[in-house]
Amino acid sequence: MTWLDKLLAMRKASGMSLDELSRASGVPKGTLAKITSGATRDPKLETIRQLVDRIIDQQVADGYFAGCPITFKDVSIAKDVIVASLKTIYHARISYPTMEQEQT
Repeated sequence: MTWLDKLLAMRKASGMSLDELSRASGVPKGTLAKITSGATRDPKLETIRQLVDRIIDQQVADGYFAGCPITFKDVSIAKDVIVASLKTIYHARISYPTMEQEQT
């Protein structure tokens, strides 16, 4: 599962449309459309953070965690872990030159 799949699953679970997520996160709808279509394969860390923050905030507001013995600090830590996880799932990799072996 890619970071995009995880992000889309989070958005779907929150019940937010792209329009709602765009308004709530401040991420332009066009950028969201590029991310969800796979056209943007390595979004900025700040964009990922904004999306995770708004999706989780919406879940908190909807009472998803009402029966859980967690604090807002726990929610904040969870957001940081999710952002770090999404950041490392798909990131730009450096292209190293190949070394040709000398034949003797």
